[in-house]
Amino acid sequence: MGIDCSGFTQIVYKINGIKLYRDSYQQANQGQTLSFIEESEAGDLAFFDDYEGNITHVGILLENHYIIHAHGTVRIDRIDQSGIYNGETHTHKLRMIKKIIWFFYWVYDFLSQQNYSDNNAFISLKPLLSPRVP
Repeated sequence: MGIDCSGFTQIVYKINGIKLYRDSYQQANQGQTLSFIEESEAGDLAFFDDYEGNITHVGILLENHYIIHAHGTVRIDRIDQSGIYNGETHTHKLRMIKKIIWFFYWVYDFLSQQNYSDNNAFISLKPLLSPRVP
């Protein structure tokens, strides 16, 4: 037993107070579509499709062209405009990137510049999405 890709993204976002649908094809209908991978930021969701064009996989983008996703196990791999690269081959074909949490980043940035003591929920968001990568 383990966790699948969409369950992983759903749990990570839920920890940060954001509701995602359960399956990757449903999550792909949430948020704002970005035109290029260069527009993406840590925390954006990357969606991948099969040869028929069906969304079959999702992961959370990290900094410096890395992605954390569940594929057999939760793992961190490289990502480029073609998809997930595991060091030998592309394992998933990139279909689109969605920005889900832009509002929460704005609130975090705003609150972090204030002298509020009750902004802990937003403070936890950035460190979670900026882990050390191999």
